[in-house]
Amino acid sequence: MSALSMQTNEVVTRLTQQAQLNASDFFTFITRKNGEREMTGINWAMVEEKGYLVKALKYDRQGRPMVEFYDPQRALELIGRSQGVFIDVLKADVNSEIKGYVGISPDDWDKPNE
Repeated sequence: MSALSMQTNEVVTRLTQQAQLNASDFFTFITRKNGEREMTGINWAMVEEKGYLVKALKYDRQGRPMVEFYDPQRALELIGRSQGVFIDVLKADVNSEIKGYVGISPDDWDKPNE
């Protein structure tokens, strides 16, 4: 199992790639004469190379392919947690009632006095 499982450094590396993803790398563009760039399609070579960064490939109503990516904010949160940047604090009510039994066996706890 350990040979098949993903190691911690690979998990953090993939999350880092998700957080730093430049979505434009997955699309092709042309530059117009006026200098404006227009998206012309999907860069399928990039999808083949780094498809693990793609959450889903879908088509819009006109049949054009769409690429959906993982949430980079969530990736940053998970990286921060793994590095101890974010620490969850649990609050405990230390004033709750505690019963103390001295000289009584556990079998006799909570038995009414006879």
